[in-house]
Amino acid sequence: MASRRTSGAGGLSKKTGYFTDSQGKRTLYTDWQAGREVPVELLPRGLNRKQVTGNGQSRPEALVRLEDKWEAHVSGEAKRGKTRLAAKTTVNSLFEEWDRNDKAGAVSSTMAWKYELYFENHILPHIGDRRLDSLREEDFLTLFNLTLAQKVDRSGRPLLQAKS
Repeated sequence: MASRRTSGAGGLSKKTGYFTDSQGKRTLYTDWQAGREVPVELLPRGLNRKQVTGNGQSRPEALVRLEDKWEAHVSGEAKRGKTRLAAKTTVNSLFEEWDRNDKAGAVSSTMAWKYELYFENHILPHIGDRRLDSLREEDFLTLFNLTLAQKVDRSGRPLLQAKS
């Protein structure tokens, strides 16, 4: 079983334990672990605590890995997701589900085809692979006010225009 010894502030601790290989040989290991608590306002409903950690053979390596994992966590691109409780639904999978369920005719086939083209050409390249729980207001503001506003057709006219 591993033991931990806190060293200084900032959630940095030295971790010591034994690794047992397939032949039963035990090897002592020591590494560093840096951790950071996720603020309560960023936690999903039903979860009251979460910590992001990074391990390394030295203090600086552990801190660098913590920062990498923190950025992945905040952006929603972490391997394990924001939390174990978080849904893994992406914008793309949500649209595909809508498209499958629309076969009953909530919109005409022409409109469904247009929506699919709009989604594939404009939404999917920018946020289609993002998980729903990782999207923030800033992501949508950037998409609508910067990314889509800069798109032009073949003649150079803006695709999105304010109505006159």
